[in-house]
Amino acid sequence: MSISISKAEAFALTDAIDGIKASEKELANAYHQSMGRAANYASKRVTREIASRLDIPLKLLRKRLLVFKKADHKGACKVWAGLNDLPLDALGRPKRSGADVMVKGITASNAYITKAGRVRLRGTSELAVLSIDESAEDLLQKLLPYYFYYYFEKEFTQLVKFKFGGN
Repeated sequence: MSISISKAEAFALTDAIDGIKASEKELANAYHQSMGRAANYASKRVTREIASRLDIPLKLLRKRLLVFKKADHKGACKVWAGLNDLPLDALGRPKRSGADVMVKGITASNAYITKAGRVRLRGTSELAVLSIDESAEDLLQKLLPYYFYYYFEKEFTQLVKFKFGGN
C-alpha cells in the first residue's frame, strides 16, 4: 500500500495562509519534514487502533506494521504490514481445559501446551494461531489514509505558519 501527497497539493495549502514569505526550497523542506512526521503519526495511531479493536497486545503489532517515506522523494509513503496469523501463546498465558487450550478467552480445540509454554495442535507440530489478517487489513485500509492526510495538513500548516510567519 502506498500513500502520496504531491508538492502541488501541499503548496495549495499555503495559498490559503496569508503573509507567507518563503522560497519554494523552504516550502519543499517543510513539506518533506511534514511527510515524515505524518507517516510516523499515522503508523502509531493505526497500530493502536488495530490493537484495541482486535484486543491484541500492542507490542505484537508494533513490529508488524511499518510506514516509511519512499526514497524517490516523490512525496509518497510506503506501508508494510506483516499482519499474518499470530501464535496464540503470544496473546497471554495458555490454560488447559480438557482437550482444549484457552488463551485470553480464545479456545484452541484439540491442542496442548508444550513445556516451553507454546500452544500446539494435537497430531501435528503446528502452532495454534489466531487469524487477524482480514480484519486488520480492513482497518489498515480505512484508517491509514485518514490519519495520514489529517496529520499532514495539520503539521504542514503549523510548520509553515511558525517558520514563515503566516496568519
